[in-house]
Amino acid sequence: MEHRTGSLIHGPNEELFWQAWRPESKPRGVVVLVHGYGEHSGRYPHVVETLVPEGFSVWAADNRGHGRSFGIRGHVDQWGDFRTDLRHFLSLVGEQEPGIPLFLFGHSMGGLIVLDYVLHHPQGLAGVAVSGPALDQGAVNPLLILASRVLSRVAPRLAVKSGLDDEAVSRDPRVVADYRNDPLVHGMATGRLGTEMARTMKWVLAHAPEFSPPLFIIHGGADRLVAPETSAEFYHRVTLTDKQRNEYLGYFHETHNDTGWEKPVGDLAAWFSAHLPKAEK
Repeated sequence: MEHRTGSLIHGPNEELFWQAWRPESKPRGVVVLVHGYGEHSGRYPHVVETLVPEGFSVWAADNRGHGRSFGIRGHVDQWGDFRTDLRHFLSLVGEQEPGIPLFLFGHSMGGLIVLDYVLHHPQGLAGVAVSGPALDQGAVNPLLILASRVLSRVAPRLAVKSGLDDEAVSRDPRVVADYRNDPLVHGMATGRLGTEMARTMKWVLAHAPEFSPPLFIIHGGADRLVAPETSAEFYHRVTLTDKQRNEYLGYFHETHNDTGWEKPVGDLAAWFSAHLPKAEK
């Protein structure tokens, strides 16, 4: 397996860190991974170690305000900035992996970024998968949601503790401990990020019938951070026939890092393989 790293430069002091894992031979497909809120692209070893031996290259960037990328921790001026970052990253990946079937995979807030992006730019994708997509703010303290609306207007870049329950990430205590001790993980969020997320959640749900690429949704049945019912609602609103949703009984938010991760990650790999063009299978 080959591991690459690099930076996608937007402007002075605006660099997005990215990394890629590639098989030794020409990949059958390319998966661009978009991570969730407060974390970074390096927290998906099970996904990488499953997909690469199956002939997929995996590319992932740290979102702005996260990991080793630029920006105030947990902040975005407008949601469209995430969309622009992903478009530029996909352009880079396309240059590096020309002519290879392209898939998107997003987890949690990354799932919201992916769904919003695809609803704006559906072309050129072999398929889209999301895990526990952030389509509601049920796990956020209602007082914090109210405060974020005020802060978004008067101090949009002021970051405060989000207060999310890190024990709800996984049933595996080692994963929780690693999450807590990871220096690249943060629990900060600005009021502007909160209001932009809330607005985008409503927009994505409202426009679900327009979703067009093949879709696979993964959700933990015991997810306390994003209610499984929200991805089920999106799934039922999508009108295309090539769609699938798997809910895993008892799993927490990060199904790919939970006890028994082999099942959802294996299903993900199988779905990607099934959606390769016939010549690539």
